Amino acid sequence: MKSCVRYLSVQIITLGLLFSSENYLEPPKPKKETTTSKKEVKKTSAYLEKGEELKKKGKQLQAKALEVNRLKKQLQFMGHQKHHPAFGSTVAQYKKLVSQHEKEINEYKVQVGDLVGKMKRPFEKGSLSREEALLYGRQYLVLGKTTRMISVFKKVNADKGLAAAESSELAKAHNSLNEMDEATLVLQNALKQKLEFEKKSELQFMLAQNYFWLEKFKDSILILKELERFPETRTRASRFLISYTQAYAGYKTELGYRKKSKNLPRAEIKTNKGIVLLELFEDDAPNAVSNFIILAENKYFDRQKFHRVIPNFMAQGGDPNSKDSDPSNDGQGGPGYGIRTEISKRNHFRGVISYANAGKDTDGSQFFLTVIPTFWLNGKHAVFGRILEGVDVVDSLSKGDEINSVKILSKRDHPYQVKKL
Repeated sequence: MKSCVRYLSVQIITLGLLFSSENYLEPPKPKKETTTSKKEVKKTSAYLEKGEELKKKGKQLQAKALEVNRLKKQLQFMGHQKHHPAFGSTVAQYKKLVSQHEKEINEYKVQVGDLVGKMKRPFEKGSLSREEALLYGRQYLVLGKTTRMISVFKKVNADKGLAAAESSELAKAHNSLNEMDEATLVLQNALKQKLEFEKKSELQFMLAQNYFWLEKFKDSILILKELERFPETRTRASRFLISYTQAYAGYKTELGYRKKSKNLPRAEIKTNKGIVLLELFEDDAPNAVSNFIILAENKYFDRQKFHRVIPNFMAQGGDPNSKDSDPSNDGQGGPGYGIRTEISKRNHFRGVISYANAGKDTDGSQFFLTVIPTFWLNGKHAVFGRILEGVDVVDSLSKGDEINSVKILSKRDHPYQVKKL
């Protein structure tokens, strides 16, 4: 399968949509004195006991969820190799295993849904304890409703405050939706608390990573230099500091290129989530840009889907197979020819467009839009443009979102031709 990198992303929990990030980690409000009956105590304990039971069961099912993903990938491969005589019995065995595992996972989710249903009204009435409310929020992650989990954690924070570990959970939930600004705010406010060194340093590492993702390289490097001072965090901080410092040097060089670039072609990707405006690097990757322009002008990309989206990484499109009703062939399509991988001085930062490939000189029509700096792709994939407006649109994309159209807004006054392999 074509892929922009050999990047394995096993998503056990499906994640949700955007939620407001205002007023995180405000000082907790004074807790009102309440009386709890014996009946309520028993009910309270029952929630936590059930939550612990489901937590153990969830851990047991994680391996099976991973196995389901692995088997589905194998079945997808076998589906493209139907002529192979050895696959017949194996396919049947794999399908049976997938069916069994998915049945167990779905039964588990039903139990989680039942617990959420029982806890919903007490939460809305404010009669759950702090621990119960957090348990209630976490169950929404299992159900793939990350936005709801975020709203529950926000309410718990406003009423009773969040500890460092819980702030970390909230930041991770935001990051899983590419809500990196919101996650950064959560971490910044959490670090205002008095914390033990171990808890504080973990939040600092997370914040340094988020600053890096948002291309706030100076802030990221400052945190890592601080962590490098301590024996407990020195090795880890030094490792990140090397790569982040190199990326920052490359970014400063990239800003210089952007100032010098003039009269470059522009394109507009219209999606169901909004519009992405691109500047195309014709001076650095002329054949890659010619290929994109000609395909766009022939309406090649129109009504395709983003068939591969990985949070904190990229969104990939450009496959004509994504237009059909068979998801198993997504990532396999192309224009019917290949072009050379046009490596140039332009590198992978947040908000660039680059060609996906299955190895050197196998570029075609599939492209990806980055949401973080992906320096490990430099020298392997052809960067041929950057996002001028709409990086927030790319942040919000999910697998299956549609490319309504790609239009070339401007180009240079000369014929565009593609050198094909």
